[in-house]
Amino acid sequence: MAWLTDGLRLGQQAMYVADRSPNDLLADLAALPDLDRLLGTDAVAVIPTTELYDLSRPIEAVEQLAIYDRAVHQAIASGFDGIRVAADITALIADPSRWSTHVHWEHVADRYIARHPLAPMCLFDASRIRGLDAVVCVHPLRHTDASDAEFGLSCGADGAVVLEGEIDGITSPVLSDVLAALPRDDGEAIDVTGLTFLDGRSAFVLHDALRRRRAAGQDVVLAGASPQLRRLWAICGFDDACFAAA
Repeated sequence: MAWLTDGLRLGQQAMYVADRSPNDLLADLAALPDLDRLLGTDAVAVIPTTELYDLSRPIEAVEQLAIYDRAVHQAIASGFDGIRVAADITALIADPSRWSTHVHWEHVADRYIARHPLAPMCLFDASRIRGLDAVVCVHPLRHTDASDAEFGLSCGADGAVVLEGEIDGITSPVLSDVLAALPRDDGEAIDVTGLTFLDGRSAFVLHDALRRRRAAGQDVVLAGASPQLRRLWAICGFDDACFAAA
């Protein structure tokens, strides 16, 4: 509730999305001050998940982004300063076969959010879903109890890709998943200034992902690498061309 209330205070349109009926969604917002007036002026909108997402197939990032982009432009045209979304994504990720495409969608949406007035907060029912580390890790802000992985790979405020935190052999498969889902048109650098620990296995995963992208013509490099990371790279015999010029 506070997330949407803050958005309203900032002049944003508040949007509540969940896999429930409109009446149930309205009941969830019953404590919101002056709700009837806000609904009448479209300052608040409640949207069942199935009206915004196609649950019959894995999410298609380009199509889904177009839906949000239209909503943002419509909100601005109506006098709002953007959209503030609280979205329960449980229905979107209940099926593990949807996770890889959902991680890619989160990457794509993250890059849009960095440049447009769209502020979503993703929620899910942790009692129903486990093993969502990759989905959680691609969010810039993460609840500490939502994942066992202690790193993030997301888009910074300036649009740069940021890899931060600690990655060891246990979480290296998660790193592999989030790297594989990166958009192919991403920028030329991954900022690793905030990467505080990387073990040998995870370094191999990162180097392999960079090697594949560079072989495909995307000369992505690591920016802000610490002396420790450069030393590990050298010990492993990896290509130092993966680092941005100092």
